[in-house]
Amino acid sequence: NVAIGLFATCRVGRGAGGFRVFARDGSFEASSPEARELLDEPRAALVGSILDALEIREPLEIELSTDVPFGSGIGGSSALTVALLGALERRTPRDLSGVDRVDFVRDVETRVLGKPAGVQDYYPALAGGLHTIVFRPGATRARREDVDAAAWNGRLTLFDTGASHSSGMNNWEILRSRLEGDPRVAAEIESVRKSAVAMADAAARHDFPAMGAALAREWDARRRLAPVVS
Repeated sequence: NVAIGLFATCRVGRGAGGFRVFARDGSFEASSPEARELLDEPRAALVGSILDALEIREPLEIELSTDVPFGSGIGGSSALTVALLGALERRTPRDLSGVDRVDFVRDVETRVLGKPAGVQDYYPALAGGLHTIVFRPGATRARREDVDAAAWNGRLTLFDTGASHSSGMNNWEILRSRLEGDPRVAAEIESVRKSAVAMADAAARHDFPAMGAALAREWDARRRLAPVVS
């Protein structure tokens, strides 16, 4: 997973009589005396979830901004959750010294989504650069390295179709089929795993053609797993 130059930001200041959440561009605003009540407002639910998790009660004004189109599927909400944590954790009465930041933001976002969230999108938002995430029994490890932005920009293009994207429920359906022993799904997931290993090796060598080949193989397997993927 590689970080890109599109940013999510959060600014926090003292409030009066409760919480006020608003977008810098003026596209939305929500106010509530209690953090949990913000969970009922879709565009402020993420703020309500993290305020409640951090046990913050003091009145605050929270300004949000993001360069990422909503529902674009490139980790915008994950980056915004990380920005919120960065801005709010100094105000929490909780002791976060033993808390894994990735696990924390995953759980905050899962509460809002109402479906299982992965962890891959949080690493680049927390630390930038290129991360190779390795899942082992009992542990998840992320190896980080700096990247040459010019080299990546010359080979990576992002297109915004304007269509909202949500992968969480689709991923859960695939996982459920795998747990139920569907042999076809098991075979395609194994193809995805092999493609991920190939991608990690290619990224470590800065071999962009090999990265493209790995991405193509993963894409073929993913389309067979879920034709709704666009």
